[in-house]
Amino acid sequence: MKIKEFSIIRYGPLENLNKIKLNDFNLIWGKNECGKTLTIDGLVKLLFKKTGKDFENLERVNEDPEGYVILVDEEGNEYKVPEKGDLPKLSGLSATECNNIFIVRNSNLSIARDVKKESEFYESVTDKLTGLETEKITAIKKKVREIARLTEKALEFQDVKDEKLKTRIEDANRLIKEIEQVIAEVKEKGLDELEEKIVELREQLEIIDEEIKKLEKLRRREKYEKGDEALTTLKKLMAEIEELEIYNEKDEKLWGDLEQQLNIYSSQKQKKDQELEAKTKELEKAAEKYKALSEGFKNYEEKKKKIDEEIRPEMSRFEDSGKNVKKLEKRNKFFTVSMIISLVVLAISVLGIIFNKSLLFYTLTAVSSVAVVTFGALKYNAIKNQDLLIKTFEEFNTKLRTLGLLADTLDDIFENIQTYEGIYKAKSEELNHALVNMKKVEAQINDLQNNQIAEIERQINNIQEKIKEIKEKSKETSLESYSQKLRLKNEMQKNIEKQETILRSHFGYVGKSLEEAISHWDNEIKKLEIYKDSFPGEKYSEELLTDLKNKENKYKKELEETLSNMQSLQKRFEEIERRANAILLSNEYLVCRTTVDLGAIRDLLTDFVNTHENNRNNALEVISIFEELEKEEKEKISRLFGKESLVTKYFKEITDGLYDEVTFDSSENSIKVRRKDGALLDAEQLSGGAYDQLYFSIRLALGKTLLEDKQGFFIMDDPFVKSDSERLNRQMSLLKRIANSSWQIIYFSSKDEVKDLLTEEITNKTINYVALPPLFS
Repeated sequence: MKIKEFSIIRYGPLENLNKIKLNDFNLIWGKNECGKTLTIDGLVKLLFKKTGKDFENLERVNEDPEGYVILVDEEGNEYKVPEKGDLPKLSGLSATECNNIFIVRNSNLSIARDVKKESEFYESVTDKLTGLETEKITAIKKKVREIARLTEKALEFQDVKDEKLKTRIEDANRLIKEIEQVIAEVKEKGLDELEEKIVELREQLEIIDEEIKKLEKLRRREKYEKGDEALTTLKKLMAEIEELEIYNEKDEKLWGDLEQQLNIYSSQKQKKDQELEAKTKELEKAAEKYKALSEGFKNYEEKKKKIDEEIRPEMSRFEDSGKNVKKLEKRNKFFTVSMIISLVVLAISVLGIIFNKSLLFYTLTAVSSVAVVTFGALKYNAIKNQDLLIKTFEEFNTKLRTLGLLADTLDDIFENIQTYEGIYKAKSEELNHALVNMKKVEAQINDLQNNQIAEIERQINNIQEKIKEIKEKSKETSLESYSQKLRLKNEMQKNIEKQETILRSHFGYVGKSLEEAISHWDNEIKKLEIYKDSFPGEKYSEELLTDLKNKENKYKKELEETLSNMQSLQKRFEEIERRANAILLSNEYLVCRTTVDLGAIRDLLTDFVNTHENNRNNALEVISIFEELEKEEKEKISRLFGKESLVTKYFKEITDGLYDEVTFDSSENSIKVRRKDGALLDAEQLSGGAYDQLYFSIRLALGKTLLEDKQGFFIMDDPFVKSDSERLNRQMSLLKRIANSSWQIIYFSSKDEVKDLLTEEITNKTINYVALPPLFS
């Protein structure tokens, strides 16, 4: 299989490397820093995909290249990789084989990283060529040693830190001898009876222990049943009580108080309504009374008005007139007496004149005449005024008579007026009292309607609203149904507390909330679920447990007394027990209390030693067989080397006959070369150039041998940098001959001497020359 062409579109700083077509011999040349190494790495990654991890220093660029490689087989079939697979898949060769034979990177022709890896590689190649599996033989031997726990070289029992098998087997042999001595001593001293008693007591204790365990399982079953029942009930109640969460004593009490207040206010309203009705009737009566009094008072008021407007002013006038009347009466009397005296004097004067015509009598007659006329006129005037007064008084009396106030004297009239005013005042006060009373009743009615009854109705409305809120919140229509639901909630709450108490007493209380406690109880009950079917039908008995524990204590005490008699022997038993457990490392701790236990431990130790000894013997036999096979296998590696091998042929040709044989020492796992003077040298003793020539010869020979008649290719990165011009010329001649035998050479170089050496072939195009452009132009 050859490479027809390849292209790397992008790989790190390497970009757009044009399609490179290849022939049998190809020189891909470029100066330093032109991307030669990156091109080789990219080509390797494209050929090997994920299997490229077997190549060292392939991660200069931490990415996969973009590009392709076209491979062509002997029949002309083409394969594009990595699209159609990779080189190992198409060629049947491993990545390690390709790396160690067909690809030379970084001018390093060596095979593998060290001598051991190189030997293992030759073994794998030999296995592939001969159909044998040396590696598997070595792996089987290793596995057999591991199974038998043997060391690699001495094939003795391992004595590693954690296992110490060798030490344990030696300790086991010593302990077996000591156990046999102890058994003989017990029989000699007759300690069997004590042992029998110990055994018997222990058997009894075991029976009691089983009974106690049974009771414990019963207790746990009952604990599970009670806990499960309580928890189930608790969860159910908590789910049900959620629906009753809105019911509470506060609202119930509030509703009850509101109902009582509503009754009180309703009763008060009823009373106030009755009181309002009574007051309304009282107001009607008061209004009727006031109306009647008001109608009657009008007459009194009219009479009072006439007295005030007509009588009283005249009373004042008549009071003055009365005084004038008295004066007039006095004057009238005076005028009458004066007139009579004047008449008497006039009569006497006339008579005197008659009888004595004296001047005196004439003077007296004249004077007395004047006096009579004067006094007569005055008397007339007085009588006239008095008559006028009498007439006026009579008119006044008529008015008084009309008003019912007539009296003989003004004083009596005044008294009558005062009496009437007293009656008027009483009537007025009665009317006012009736008015005040009516107004009072009206005010009381107004207070009842607008204040007292309105306030009661407001209170009733407030109460009804509060009751309505509770009803709407609880969806209940009556306090009785609300209280019934609340009682149900309280009963549930008590039941919840009861179940909680049961669970708390059995499983404790963990967490800050009931939900956390329920989770804890749930877990604890689940732990006990394994006991739910333990001893169905039977019941746990505390009395029986107490009785068993008493018996247990009794037997333990007897056992302790018996054991104290065997204390020294018991210490030896304990030491044997400790050492036996340290040796056997059993999962189940071994107990040594009796000679029966002693015999059992001895048998276990004997089995332990015999098992491992048998395993070792079997392993040694198996290893011996595989070592023979391995020896035969390693001898077959030499077939790749030797006097007539291709390796020797190529190496002899390249060194111009200086070395005439290449061999492989299977005992030392090393390659040796024989110089033509007969000196046998290790590969490491060769010069750098000869070393590279040797491994180049090995690669050519292994490649030819592995692929047989098939075609192959070599990718080389300046493999002959250590060679002088003469050796380089011979190596190039060999490469040309290999290329002419249908193999493909892809030679990467930055050395001018390589290009110069191949100038003629490059010119006549028998060698395909590809110049790499610089990375950074």
